[in-house]
Amino acid sequence: MSDRIVFPGNPWPAGHAVAEVAWLGRLDPAGRLWFDLHLNSAEYYAEDPTYGDDADDEDDDDSGAWESKIVWGNYHACTLSSTFWGHRGFVAATDERPLALDGLAGRAFHVDRDPDRPDAVPPGVAAADIDHEDSAFGIYLLGHDAVGDHRITFGPRRQPTVFALDWQGRIALRYINRTAPFEYTFHATIDAVALEHIAVPASMDDGAADALLHRVLVDADLFELAGAGDDRRFVAR
Repeated sequence: MSDRIVFPGNPWPAGHAVAEVAWLGRLDPAGRLWFDLHLNSAEYYAEDPTYGDDADDEDDDDSGAWESKIVWGNYHACTLSSTFWGHRGFVAATDERPLALDGLAGRAFHVDRDPDRPDAVPPGVAAADIDHEDSAFGIYLLGHDAVGDHRITFGPRRQPTVFALDWQGRIALRYINRTAPFEYTFHATIDAVALEHIAVPASMDDGAADALLHRVLVDADLFELAGAGDDRRFVAR
């Protein structure tokens, strides 16, 4: 199975190959385990031998951007990420609700359920004061657009720290219109992605980090601490 990302209704119904995908974890002093995801697609037109032919020339009109090969080609490829621009990612476990990798297959995380009001935005904040950085993930699609209403589901366990992944969400083309609605969608399927590491905050010593990992992750013994100073992380044994 090849890793793919599909944008229903765009000029390539079969979607696009995924060129890069990463799954990372991090601890925070509040007693939480966060997950980050980063995905790069191949170039949109990489599998289209007719792309650029005169017969495919279209009016480069933003009103039909989603259906236009020319518009998509201008932006080349997609980046969908919580790390690339410093977005939040999502909480996977806490002291009160630890995570067991043994039970992760089939587990779904619904993140930024209302894409216009990301989970990080406190009550009472006006819509005008909410920006892309409040969201769990950022996206570069047809420019720097907006993404939310993520359904992130981990699939079959391939190895102790390797899982399949199904990632769906909604997109608003806000590069060209800051108030555009979340009327488009994406669906990425990944056959196998490894939890590369779990980062340790600089303010936490080794003993405290190990204790916290054991509180939030049932399978903590699958990992060992590596690195030094501000570049410490738990990696799979």
